[in-house]
Amino acid sequence: MKTGKLYFLGVALFGLAARAETFSDGERVVFYGDSVTHHGYYVTPVQTFYYTRYPDRDVRIWNCGVGGETAGEAAWRFELDIAARKPTSAVVLFGMNDVCVLGYQPNAKDAVKRRSREAPAAFEKNMRRLKALFDKDLPETKLTWCTLVPWDDELKFRKPRPPITGVTAAEKPLCDFVTRFQKEAGGGYVDYYGPMLAYNRKLHVRDPYMSLSPDTIHTKEPGGLFMAKLFLTAQDADGLVSDVRLDAKSLRTTKAENAVVSDVVRENGGIAFTVLEKALPFPVDPAARELADDIGFDAAFNREMLSVTRLPDGDWTLTIDGSNVLTKSAADWAKGVNLASYETPMMAQARSVADKVEKRRGKERDVRGMMVGRCVAIRWMFGIPFAEDEKGQDDRFAQVFAAGYMKACRDKKIESPDRDFASLYENWSKRGKMEAEIEALHREIRKLNRPVSHRFRLTR
Repeated sequence: MKTGKLYFLGVALFGLAARAETFSDGERVVFYGDSVTHHGYYVTPVQTFYYTRYPDRDVRIWNCGVGGETAGEAAWRFELDIAARKPTSAVVLFGMNDVCVLGYQPNAKDAVKRRSREAPAAFEKNMRRLKALFDKDLPETKLTWCTLVPWDDELKFRKPRPPITGVTAAEKPLCDFVTRFQKEAGGGYVDYYGPMLAYNRKLHVRDPYMSLSPDTIHTKEPGGLFMAKLFLTAQDADGLVSDVRLDAKSLRTTKAENAVVSDVVRENGGIAFTVLEKALPFPVDPAARELADDIGFDAAFNREMLSVTRLPDGDWTLTIDGSNVLTKSAADWAKGVNLASYETPMMAQARSVADKVEKRRGKERDVRGMMVGRCVAIRWMFGIPFAEDEKGQDDRFAQVFAAGYMKACRDKKIESPDRDFASLYENWSKRGKMEAEIEALHREIRKLNRPVSHRFRLTR
């Protein structure tokens, strides 16, 4: 993503007061939303951050997004998908489907336009319904309310598309309601709409084909990291991995924040010491690296600082566990270096954690896909209204699928039935096994994310 140097904008966007709480040890967290959540591009960096920054905390984070869903439709799966997990915290992000984008297409039917006009009132009603469900079944769950991801109606495409304008402005009343509702209902608050809209507008000045949401609404890795930073900023999450400072002349450790330093000795004309950090650096996805630099992600949330003062003049090379990492002048080492910007053994460990988190994301997306088939696709294809409980929904599915999915499609004269939907429905019985695999991955990651001691050497 070619962002250019817009760091000044990042400072303005992320200099926000904390409006949510960090997740504590033992927390069970659900991210409850539509396709923006379902795809995992912002949930996954938050998961990775907690695994690497707080390895002593056992925080379970579940992606509970379902693509294509409105806040009203999300109520059906509340018992099955949310309450059943007994969350201590829930992050709620709906609205994109509630705004009814179809009503802004050039040849939209009157009924669809009417639904778009009625969207703010319907959204308010449905969000209040979700809050009532939490109050009834999960009264102790801490809630965080999020404004919508902005539709990018200024984004240009190299292959022209039919224009859809007015959606970004139509989202604003829904966002305003979320802002008011958080003050009324309590809980945390994260504003995605304002900062992401401002950033996209700035990008378009230089390149109208560039956006945090390359398809106008869904993020990829860069936009997901942008959202994750907004979320972590709202939580006032800890930006420090460690801060180690030594005096090379006296061999004294002058600071060891979130780290333990031991065995400081002179060695081969230089200095050697052992460091055990209490966290790992955050492994930024390579696809989001340029965006991370642009918004100052490392400066805010990835500070792994090493400073060594009173080294003799000249260049000094740092090795960790025998591998060369970088060479800096004595003056640079005295100022301090952010090791999170380099390939170190600590970063290698963090990347192995990220690989497991990505594997977990894949399994979560499979489960989310099953939920789409169960909650959304069947409604789209067969017009089946939602039941109020899971058994009622099962009964309706059974009625439609009694003679088989493909026959049901033929009976409904659906010309191009999606066999993937059949697979999603038919594989529903495997969901429990897949959820168990996700839990097993969580336990694997919790073993993998424990920091270990490393031997540092600075030599000329």
